[in-house]
Amino acid sequence: MKTILRDVVGLLRVCGPLVAGCWLVALVGNLCQILRSRNLQAADRSVGCGPFAIRYPTASTRFVVTGEGVLSGVREMYVRDCYLRHGTLAIHDGDMVVDLGANVGNFTNLALAHGEAIRVVALEPSRALNEAFEKSVAKNPGFRSRVTLVRGFIGEPCDKQLALTRDDPNYRDAKWLAEAEFLAPARISRVDFLKCDIEGGEFSALGPGSRLVDMVQSLAVEIHAFAGDVESLVSSLCDRGLIPRHRDNHPDGSCILLASRASPGEAAAGGHDRCP
Repeated sequence: MKTILRDVVGLLRVCGPLVAGCWLVALVGNLCQILRSRNLQAADRSVGCGPFAIRYPTASTRFVVTGEGVLSGVREMYVRDCYLRHGTLAIHDGDMVVDLGANVGNFTNLALAHGEAIRVVALEPSRALNEAFEKSVAKNPGFRSRVTLVRGFIGEPCDKQLALTRDDPNYRDAKWLAEAEFLAPARISRVDFLKCDIEGGEFSALGPGSRLVDMVQSLAVEIHAFAGDVESLVSSLCDRGLIPRHRDNHPDGSCILLASRASPGEAAAGGHDRCP
């Protein structure tokens, strides 16, 4: 109940009273399905595909998102604030942002709303999600020209990725890109903020030898326990200079990790000692 109340209040703050009210009605109308599935996505779907106007606290402008299932992303990224966590990490005007697992573009839109000089390179292998991404980003004047959208996977596939994509026509012909194949065409030489949610591919993309890890200043990554040793990856990132700032642990052993480089003051004070 506390989670539902927080989400209602958060939707009221981020999307306004109409969307919050519609979601509350949808919650009641889909209660049986919600109890069976043990998640709130049935209510999200009932409210529809948008467009939804978003007011995010640190963004310099309001923006719009749309797409199938988009409200689930709104609750996760804007209401529960899973990737910036109330200022734990920040996106600044002029930043280079990489969005791995871009889905329908919720995080890309959030990043672009933080300044007119921000550039985003987004990666998403699904053809249908690419189309939804294009429509959602295009709803916001001046956003699309600052985005490079790459259709493909990065790194080496894990078993779950292969199982999810093998027979789905949306993933047909999507290439598995080596890191260099992704970085060079997109002309990425620095990464101020990296968001990564690629269903287990993070163990390959952010593992030993990753240039992305060496480039990045701030990282928000969902680490999936089914694909590898979560603690080993967290320790590896820490050993390479990314200090954990917040960690949200999930019941299955997965987590969302927020990390960033030590500030000059932290470095002088031995900020690396915060690593586990």
